[in-house]
Amino acid sequence: MVRVACVAQALFAATGLHAQQPDQKLDTKNLFRNVCGFCHEDYGRKQGKGPQLMNNPNTDEFLANRIKKGSPQKGMASFSWLTDEQIREVVAFIRRLKPEIEPE
Repeated sequence: MVRVACVAQALFAATGLHAQQPDQKLDTKNLFRNVCGFCHEDYGRKQGKGPQLMNNPNTDEFLANRIKKGSPQKGMASFSWLTDEQIREVVAFIRRLKPEIEPE
């Protein structure tokens, strides 16, 4: 589980997202491809090491909390470096996922 967090942090550093300013609009597609895609395949449309996120039955609040705090028991890293607005953008990206359509 610690390994997943380390991998996520390494991917985060490799993408250069750490240089992003908090008030900058988040490139969620790039974030998903380079960080989240390690566990959530096909932009979250397929189960990988992590669950499929497309059509996720959980509330937006649950998803935002899971992104922010992670879940060591489930192997989900914390992404607390994202602002609340950026986390809302990630949740909105997840909600827009449709089968076989390239996400925006």
